[in-house]
Amino acid sequence: MAQFILGLMAIALAAVLGFYGTQLAREGWTKIWAPPARAEHKARPWMGVGTFAPADFRTGQIPLVLLSLKNVGPEPAFDVVATVTATVKPATEPVPERPPHAIDAAPQTVMPGSALDYRMLGQEAPLTREYADAIRDGGMSVWVVGIIDYADGSGARHSTEFCYRFDPVRQGFVAYDPARNKAT
Repeated sequence: MAQFILGLMAIALAAVLGFYGTQLAREGWTKIWAPPARAEHKARPWMGVGTFAPADFRTGQIPLVLLSLKNVGPEPAFDVVATVTATVKPATEPVPERPPHAIDAAPQTVMPGSALDYRMLGQEAPLTREYADAIRDGGMSVWVVGIIDYADGSGARHSTEFCYRFDPVRQGFVAYDPARNKAT
């Protein structure tokens, strides 16, 4: 009986030491090997592209792009102004230029986890059959290009630039050109 109780005590001691040993090892690893956290990246807003609604490029419909710009940071984003354009152009033409900064747009505040929704037309007229087929076949490209300007709580200005292209195979928008998708 004494051996049984000693055995249980040994198991309990090993479990406790194992738990604390794991915590100590994790803490030591973090302090010694983990990259240092940059203070400017910790508590600030991060505005970026949240989601695209499923694209619908059918004959007779005006090409509509629904886009959500989201604050994924832990702090509110102040004075948020976004300039976003949707363009339909032949696939052989170069990537559209970044739109100019919006000067007369009304700035908004976006809380953490919240988003701004945008509804854009790629063109004003309904799609002809040829145009819709060219988008679905990849002969025409639908681009969404934009920039988001905003401030953090200390007043420092930040911006996020993005460039997305409709991928007919995936039936959705994909980030295009990493140099055109960046945040400061």
